[in-house]
Amino acid sequence: MPTLVSRIILKTNDAGGSWQPQQSGTNLKLNKVRFIDPDYGIAVGVNGIILRTTTGGEPVTRVDNVSSNIYTFNLEQNYPNPFNPSTKIKFAVPVETEVRLNVYNTLGQQVAEIFNGRLKEGYHEVDFNAGSLTSGIYFYRLEADKFVDVKKMIVIK
Repeated sequence: MPTLVSRIILKTNDAGGSWQPQQSGTNLKLNKVRFIDPDYGIAVGVNGIILRTTTGGEPVTRVDNVSSNIYTFNLEQNYPNPFNPSTKIKFAVPVETEVRLNVYNTLGQQVAEIFNGRLKEGYHEVDFNAGSLTSGIYFYRLEADKFVDVKKMIVIK
């Protein structure tokens, strides 16, 4: 009978030129890895396994109690989309940080500031009223810590 070997995580220090194996500390299959900066990364897999590093690699720590913690920044698609005149935007921040959420037109000009301030760790939802905007395509951008993400929204009047 074959014995299970810990699953391996591959690590690069030269933008993918070479890869070195490191032990993950689990026999469970890992499905996805995401780094929010060069040091802080999360790996998730089957049966709810979550691994994290705060050093860009070894050591990898198993995270067992995840029910109340958020581990990554996230910006969701607004809903509804298209919309008239208001929509909801949801996002998550894993640590207390300064957050900016702005709306831009297709020329890259800022047309609205939705939020600019400090938020605690957690899931957040804001209502955006585009009553002063014309019909068209707009982009909303979340900036928090070193995280930046942009999504497209459509205003129909």
